[in-house]
Formats: sequence, C-alpha cells, structure tokens
Amino acid sequence: MKEYSVKIDPQQSLSTLLLNYSWFNGSQILTFDREQQITGSLFQGTKDKRMDSDYAIYEILDEATLKIHIIGNYGPNVIQDYTYTVNRSEKALQLEDSTINPPDRETLQPVKKLIEVNETND
Repeated sequence: MKEYSVKIDPQQSLSTLLLNYSWFNGSQILTFDREQQITGSLFQGTKDKRMDSDYAIYEILDEATLKIHIIGNYGPNVIQDYTYTVNRSEKALQLEDSTINPPDRETLQPVKKLIEVNETND
C-alpha cells in the first residue's frame, strides 16, 4: 500500500475527502461513490487480480459524523450499522463508534482513487 499512499488536506470537507480518494482499512481498499455506495476491493497477489464487491452504504450526517451500513452481515449478534465520529489528519481518517460496546475503531489510510473496473481513462 505504501506505493499508493497519499497525504490529504484534513481541512477539506468530509465528502470531498471520501470521494477523491480510496481508503485502505487494513484489509481491503474502500471506494466511496456519489450514490452513497462503498465498494470493497481485494487484490490476490498482484494488482491485476482485483476483486470488487458491494461493501456498504453510507451517509454523511455532518462534517464529523459518518454513518455506515455494512451489506451482508446478517448473522445473529452481528453489527451492521455504525455511526462514526471522524477525526482527520494528513495520513488518515480515524473513525470511532462509541455507541456500541466495545467501541469500534477504524483507521482509513488514503490511497490513490481506484477507478471502476468498467471505467476507462479517456
């Protein structure tokens, strides 16, 4: 991930940050789109072997609050809905949902925006 990492301007709006970059969460790359969808991307060995899946839907409640609904977590006692407080730095977005016990904490590291598999660079 180091070769794709970037620094962000933490003064930009949350919407601008989410839409202008993709985000590494420690296990996959998340890409936010304007339709409030999040795509999760995994790479198997090389960057040519990319697998995309619908990961979640999101809503920006305000500049410091992001609501995420994970798609497909339907087992008993599985949390699907998170309301994160967002803290920003040049190197990451720190997310924390303290409404659940124990609190859920995520670090999203910015990386160059992934293009859609069916998109082309014209």
